[in-house]
Amino acid sequence: MKKERTYWQLALSLLLVLTMLLSACGGAEEPTEAPPEPVAPTEEPAAPEATAAPEVEAPTEAPAEEPAAQQVLTYAYPRTISTLDPSLVLSSENNILWNVWGNLTLWDPDEGVVPMIAESWESNEDATVWTFHLPEGIKCHDGSDFTAEDVKFSWERTIEAGALAYVFAMVDTIEVIDPQTVQINLSYPYRMDANAANSWGPYLMCKNVADKPPEWFSAGNENGVGPYKIESFEPGQRLVLTEFEDWFGEWPEGHFTKVVFEIVKDPAVRAQKLRSGEADIAW
Repeated sequence: MKKERTYWQLALSLLLVLTMLLSACGGAEEPTEAPPEPVAPTEEPAAPEATAAPEVEAPTEAPAEEPAAQQVLTYAYPRTISTLDPSLVLSSENNILWNVWGNLTLWDPDEGVVPMIAESWESNEDATVWTFHLPEGIKCHDGSDFTAEDVKFSWERTIEAGALAYVFAMVDTIEVIDPQTVQINLSYPYRMDANAANSWGPYLMCKNVADKPPEWFSAGNENGVGPYKIESFEPGQRLVLTEFEDWFGEWPEGHFTKVVFEIVKDPAVRAQKLRSGEADIAW
C-alpha cells in the first residue's frame, strides 16, 4: 500500500508540472487584426483653467500736505481809519500802509538804513545825487512788474498832491536810468536813503493806479508792492491784511499771515480784549 500511494503521488506531481509547462509555452494568442489607429481629436483640448493672479495693492499716495495754519495777529486799534490814499496819509494809518505799499528802504534801530524794495544804493560825494537799484522780478499786488518807472510815478504823485510834499522838499528831479535803476537829484545835500524809509510820504505805488481818485483808495482798494495786501475794509470796524504770496522778500519763520485791525476806541475795552485773548496787541 505504501508503494502504491507513493506511485500515485509521484504521477500526480508530474501531471501538475506538465500542465504548468504547457501553459507557459502556449502564451497569449497573436491578434488576428491590427489594432485601430488612434483617431485625432476633433477639438483642441481645453486649456487648463487659469487661476487668478493674486491682487497686488497699488501703492497708496502720500497724503497731501495740509496747508500751514495761518498765523493771525489781532490788533485792537484805537482810531478810525480816515484815508488809505498813500499820497495823503498824515495820521496813524502809516502803521498800516507801509506794510501794503512798501518803501525803498527801512530804518532798523540796530543796523540803521536797510533795504526793503531797493536792493542797494549809492550817492555822489556831496549827497546830492542818489541812485537806487531795484532787484528784478518784483511784483505789484495785481501781478504786474514793478520798475523804476513806478518809483518815479509814486513820488511825483505825492509831491503833486501837496499834503506830503514837504517830505520831498530837497528833491529837484527824478530820472529813470533803466527798469531797475532810478536816480534822485537833490537841490541840496540830504540823506535820501534815510528819507526813503519815512513812515509816510515815500510810499511806492504801481503806476496803473494813476487815474484812481482818493475815494478808490479809501474804499480799501490798492495796488502796492509791500508784503501785505488789503483783504477787506469795513470803515469804522476793521481792516484785514493778508500776506502777498508773490512778495519777493524772505518771510521770517512764524510770520503773521493775516493781520486784523479791530477798531476799538474805548481804552477799557481794548485792555479787556487784550486780557481775554481776543486781541494780541493793543494801542
